[in-house]
Amino acid sequence: MTFSHDTQTLVLVRAKRTMRVHNEGETLPLTALAERFPPERCHLYAELEWRVRRLHVSRDVGAFDVLIIWRKVHGQWSCFFLFSTFDNSFTIRALLRAWKARWGIEVIHRLMKQNFALGRCRCRTIQAQDNWAWCVVEAVHAVRLVRQEQPQLTWRAAQHRAAQHTELYVLTEVQPVSPQLHAA
Repeated sequence: MTFSHDTQTLVLVRAKRTMRVHNEGETLPLTALAERFPPERCHLYAELEWRVRRLHVSRDVGAFDVLIIWRKVHGQWSCFFLFSTFDNSFTIRALLRAWKARWGIEVIHRLMKQNFALGRCRCRTIQAQDNWAWCVVEAVHAVRLVRQEQPQLTWRAAQHRAAQHTELYVLTEVQPVSPQLHAA
């Protein structure tokens, strides 16, 4: 949170339940704050099946919002907390969607690192790293196209087929254009 306030970077991060915050003149851990706002006192977001309360709190680094999020885990209400430096023009629904999308991004990132060597670039320049990442994204796209055309293929078989297609495309020789003779 210090970095966020120092650089004016907006963040949405998970907070430890033992973290202490200042709220309405008191300093208390997030778990105690959650006890004051049980699930029935929080707004229901039916599409997520979560109940959420947004509160303005502060710490030594400055003021921000905490989202108390209640969700059912194995039939019991369980809560977790998010710190947000986004202003109130960002709705809770928008913040929750961003938080939920984060997991999908992590899954894609893992897929690209494990199957497409995203983390294996040994070049040191930013441009080379950027080019490597672009090639990885293009490779993922090529595999998705093969899977769309042939959904029965396994992911690994689609990777192999996409690589063969790309190799043929890259290794195809460009035929020189024959010079034209002009009559004088």
